[in-house]
Amino acid sequence: DKLHGRITKEGEKKGFVITKLGKPIKYIAVQPEEVVRRVKKGVDKETERKADEVKREEIQIEEERKATEVWVHTRLSEAYQSLASFFTEAMALKNDVLPAAQQAFDAANEGYQQGKFGYLEVLDAQRTLFEVKEQSIKALSSYHQAKAEVERLIGVGLNQVKNTSKQNEKEASDEK
Repeated sequence: DKLHGRITKEGEKKGFVITKLGKPIKYIAVQPEEVVRRVKKGVDKETERKADEVKREEIQIEEERKATEVWVHTRLSEAYQSLASFFTEAMALKNDVLPAAQQAFDAANEGYQQGKFGYLEVLDAQRTLFEVKEQSIKALSSYHQAKAEVERLIGVGLNQVKNTSKQNEKEASDEK
C-alpha cells in the first residue's frame, strides 16, 4: 500500500490518508479503525488531562472555602468578644458610673448654693460628669460598630437572630 512516500490507488481505496509533516512530506494509507483508535486515544488523553485540571480546581476551591470559613469564624469570634465587652462597659457606665457622677455633680451644685462648697468643686464635679458622658458615648459607639460587624459577618441583624432563637424555643416547647 505504501510505496516510498506515494499512495497507490489500492491504499487510497482501503483507508484514510494521514499526512506527516516535515520534509519530505510523507503520505501513509491507514485503515479507518486505526484512525478512530488514534483519535480516541487523543481524545481520552485530553479528557483525562481536563478531568485532572477540574479536580485540582475543585481541591483549590475547597481549600479556599475552608480558609474563608476559618477567617469568618475567627473574625466573628473577635467581633462578638468586642461586642460583649463594649456592651458590658456601656451598661456599667449607664447604670453605675453615670448616675454616681450625676449625683456627685448635683450634690456639689447643691452644696455650692448652700455655701458649703467652692465653685472649683462644682466645676470639678461637672468636668467628671462630662468625661463620664463622653466615655459612655464612646462605649456606645464602639458597641454599635461591633454590632454592625457581627451583623455583617452573619448576614442578618441580631434582632432577627434573637427572634429566630425565640421562635425555635417556642417550636421546641410546642412539640412537647
